[in-house]
Amino acid sequence: EETGLPGVVIMEKGGRRVHIPGEVKLLHRNPGEHWPRRSTSPKLIANAVYWTAKGLPCLRIENFPPMTCLRRVATHDPRIIHTVELFPMVADGFYLAIIASYMGEEMTVKLAVDVRDGQTLTSVRDILTQESYDFRTAENGSLLIQVRLKPKDAVKPLLIRWS
Repeated sequence: EETGLPGVVIMEKGGRRVHIPGEVKLLHRNPGEHWPRRSTSPKLIANAVYWTAKGLPCLRIENFPPMTCLRRVATHDPRIIHTVELFPMVADGFYLAIIASYMGEEMTVKLAVDVRDGQTLTSVRDILTQESYDFRTAENGSLLIQVRLKPKDAVKPLLIRWS
C-alpha cells in the first residue's frame, strides 16, 4: 500500500549504513487534523544509531528528553522541543561528555557510561567548575551519573576517567 511516506534504507555491505530520505521532522500533521503531532523521528534516529553501532553508544543520555518545567506544565503539547544535546568524545583512558542546553531550562540528565571490560571508573569531574560527580551502577551494568543543569548552564563538560 502506498503511504506517501519515505522509507528507510539499511545496508551492511562494507559496514552498517542507514539512509533516511527526506527531511527528518519532530512534528507532523495528519491530513484533516488541525494540531501537529510529535513524530517518532527521535526514536528512529536512536534505533538507527544503535543498529549501526551494533549496540548502545558508550556515552548516552538515558532519560531523553529530560523532564523540564515546561514539560511538567504542558505535558501533551507536541510543540515543545527539547534542546539538550550530548557531544561524546572517546579517548584512551577517558571520555569527554559535553552536555549542551540551548534554552536554559533546569533539568536533570541521566548520563549512562559504559567503560571497557576490565576497566574501573575512577572519577567524573566538571572541567569548568571542578565539581565531582558520584555515579551508581544500573541493572544493565552501565554507570549512571546524575547531571543537573541550571538555567545559567549553557554547557556541562564532564571528564570521565577510568583505569
